[in-house]
Amino acid sequence: MWGRQQWLPNQFDQTPAWQLNSNIRPNRLVWSTVYDLPFGKGRQWLTHGPLQHAAGGWTVSWIYTYQTGPMISMGNLFYYGSVDQIVEALNHDSIHSQNIHMWYDLAAVWTGSGAPPSNFVGFDGRSANQPGTYQARIFPQYLDGLRADGIRNWDVKILRGFAIKEHLGLTISADFLNLTNHTQFGAPNMTVTSSAFGQLSSQVNSGRIIQINTRIQF
Repeated sequence: MWGRQQWLPNQFDQTPAWQLNSNIRPNRLVWSTVYDLPFGKGRQWLTHGPLQHAAGGWTVSWIYTYQTGPMISMGNLFYYGSVDQIVEALNHDSIHSQNIHMWYDLAAVWTGSGAPPSNFVGFDGRSANQPGTYQARIFPQYLDGLRADGIRNWDVKILRGFAIKEHLGLTISADFLNLTNHTQFGAPNMTVTSSAFGQLSSQVNSGRIIQINTRIQF
């Protein structure tokens, strides 16, 4: 379900309002493959000689996962501009490409002593100008265009079986989980009154893991 009517944005609301479903991930791709390397007895190359014993019989498999990140929860913020301008103002693509620890542009937060310029688009970051405890909420909690880092992960397995005797076999394999050691960041800091706004300070996946496995079949 893309939206749900179960949110009370303000303490005095009598009926729930519609909001985007934070569990939705618009894009997910999973690609899995099993490939027998073409070396060794019964395969295309190195069918004879000593190299067939070292290079032959190996199988490689992998799973690649891509998934859109979760929507970022937003507080009750004072915002200058229209909602359809916010993605451009936060300038994620350019900022993150220059500094992997930054998700959004600090320039999208006004911290000057006076009123922001008439053409300013962004949030009011002055502590004294934040909404009060019971101030009616206007800014939405979720925007589809504001999402945290997504999944981009390679898991690879290399496997080979050995026939020891007629009813005895040995299989060895190596698992490379998150082969590329790709970091999936947690949600950025969204406190507009903080100098750390837009920064990434957490990781939600594991680093590269290598597992060696053996199995005896009889």
